[in-house]
Amino acid sequence: MRLLLDTSAIVCLVEREFSWEVAKARMGSSSEIFISALTVVEFIKRCLARGETEEQARQSVDEMISLVHKVIPVDQVIANLVLTIAVNATSRVPTVDSIIAATAIEHGAVLLHRDAHFRSIPQSMLQQEELPAPNSIKAPGSIQAKEGT
Repeated sequence: MRLLLDTSAIVCLVEREFSWEVAKARMGSSSEIFISALTVVEFIKRCLARGETEEQARQSVDEMISLVHKVIPVDQVIANLVLTIAVNATSRVPTVDSIIAATAIEHGAVLLHRDAHFRSIPQSMLQQEELPAPNSIKAPGSIQAKEGT
C-alpha cells in the first residue's frame, strides 16, 4: 500500500503527539511513503514558528524527509485535480490541503491525516485514514482505507 502523509500526520509522528503510534504502525505496513512538496513548506513554517533557527529548521526538515521514500512536486495534473476536489467536496477544503489530497489521488496513495476537513472529499475520489483524536478511540467520522490497496 502506498501512503501519503499530510503535514498533520508528520507533525503527530515527529512530535509524538496523540496517536503517533498509529501513524508509525501505518507507515510500517506501507510499501511506499510519500509527502507533497507543500508538506515540506508547511513543516518549515512550523519549525520557524516554534522558534527554530534556520539551521535547526533545515535539520528538522532533513530528518522529516528521511522518514519518507519520496517528496512529490506539484505539477499540472495535480493542479487540475484540485479543481475536481473543489467541485466535489461537500465543504471547503483549504488550498494547500486540496493540493496534498490531489497528490494522494494522483499517486494512488492513502492519505493519512488528522484534519476533519478532508472528510468532505468523497471516498470515491480519495482513499484516506484519519488518525484517532484525543479523548476518543477513533475520531468521529474517521474514514478507513481500503485494505489491499
